[in-house]
Amino acid sequence: MFIKWIVCNVIPGETSLFSKCQEDWNALRYVGGFRGQIGGWDVKHSRSACIMGLWESQEAYQAFMRDFHDRIFCNSSQGETYDSIHINLSFGRKEFFEGGKTIAQNMSKGKVLCVSKWSIKPDQNEYFLEQVFPVWRQKLCKGNGFLGGLISQEKEKMERLLLITLWSKMKPGSIRLPEVDEGGSIVQKREERMVLLKESWCVIPC
Repeated sequence: MFIKWIVCNVIPGETSLFSKCQEDWNALRYVGGFRGQIGGWDVKHSRSACIMGLWESQEAYQAFMRDFHDRIFCNSSQGETYDSIHINLSFGRKEFFEGGKTIAQNMSKGKVLCVSKWSIKPDQNEYFLEQVFPVWRQKLCKGNGFLGGLISQEKEKMERLLLITLWSKMKPGSIRLPEVDEGGSIVQKREERMVLLKESWCVIPC
């Protein structure tokens, strides 16, 4: 799986227009290799729009960028609604879920998306994935409202990982994410975002 994580800083007063333009990306549902997309607003930063897209492979994503992306984007005014954009591309390494459905299959049920960025000490990626991550996975899967998650590895900097989890509710104490001390001495948390998802931004492939 190939993951695209996008964070836009929306211009004051343009959040409604950005949201409306985001709905134009519903055209993704017809693109080959597309697995789904969800997004919404960061609960701590009201003008930060966060979107996650899933693709079967890097090749499928590249074909979309080459053949479809500019056509959809240029037909929208979305580019005029934000003053900065950060894009993170990563490869899925581990997927975990409860109830027999993957995070992609549960997208339409999600209410909250949590994405945290971690740095792993050099040459410790495999140790983290095989020894530390299973402990995290066990705790996350027991969380109230947990719908699925995955660990992905950044395309450009392989020592950086994303922990992505999807939840059906957001209540105090219901979402329990790993802390630095739970990763031993080999990990460091760089950033964490909790996103309140908008139903109209959800795109499910045909």
